Amino acid sequence: MCSQFAELHAHSSYTFLTGAATPQKLVQEAWNLGLSSLGVLERDGLYSAVQVAEAVRYLEEDCAAGIIPKRPTLGTVFGAELTLSKKHHKADETAALLPILVRDHTGYSQLSRIIGEAHLRGQDKDQVHYLTSELQQLAQQGHCWFITGGRNSTLRRVLDTAGKTAAARELAAFVASYGADNTLVELVFEGIVGEAERNDILVELCQQHIPPIRYFATTNPTTAFPRQNKNAAAAAALKKRSTLDDNRGYGLPQGGSFLRSAAEIKRLAGPHHEAIQRAHQIGQECAFDLQLLSPGLPPLPTS
Repeated sequence: MCSQFAELHAHSSYTFLTGAATPQKLVQEAWNLGLSSLGVLERDGLYSAVQVAEAVRYLEEDCAAGIIPKRPTLGTVFGAELTLSKKHHKADETAALLPILVRDHTGYSQLSRIIGEAHLRGQDKDQVHYLTSELQQLAQQGHCWFITGGRNSTLRRVLDTAGKTAAARELAAFVASYGADNTLVELVFEGIVGEAERNDILVELCQQHIPPIRYFATTNPTTAFPRQNKNAAAAAALKKRSTLDDNRGYGLPQGGSFLRSAAEIKRLAGPHHEAIQRAHQIGQECAFDLQLLSPGLPPLPTS
């Protein structure tokens, strides 16, 4: 049984009106919880990547200096959540979200370029236009993971509205677009009613697909710890242009999802310990130092 867990699909306050914790708070809490890796995926951008990397580096320096207790380093995993909208608008509530994790620094550069070009195609700052052909080409290059099954994914919507058979067809279509070797299905564990049954079906769909599809565990956190859930609830209400009371039945009962330790996620995951193990493995495989991407500029002249 895996004793380590990596959170691969968190959101910070850099994803406006979704995340309610700063990147630094997420890193600090992930460090305190003993997570092996942390992936913060912002909407249509890599906005918090530098802050996450710097926060981890500061903790490593404090650890080396003996200021805080020693522990294995926290791996940094990078990626983004892309808005796939027919209207090409970020605020389109009917849009499907496509989370992408980069596997290495090459994938980071490729994803950054695609996001930048999608923004340039938009008519204004609230629009983003991704080309299906570009995303499929990105998948073929093999430097990124393409994720489905989470909140606001097409697979989740089809499963909830049309049932398991239709969801199996949707998963097959997703794999046909991005490749079985690049596809991940996320099992979201937030401790709410109905998620166990949904995750059981997702695991069954992954196992029945030929070839089988990999799946991993996440809490999809928008906050670092439970005390920030009120902030997450307020952000969700603002996003809907609603009051807290009017929006109460549309969000999570606790207001938001938060980072969990390996022990906590084991209790939520029930029999799906393989999903926890895989999250840890993917985190270890995809983590890298963002400083590897430094442009290598010449030194600043001193005279």
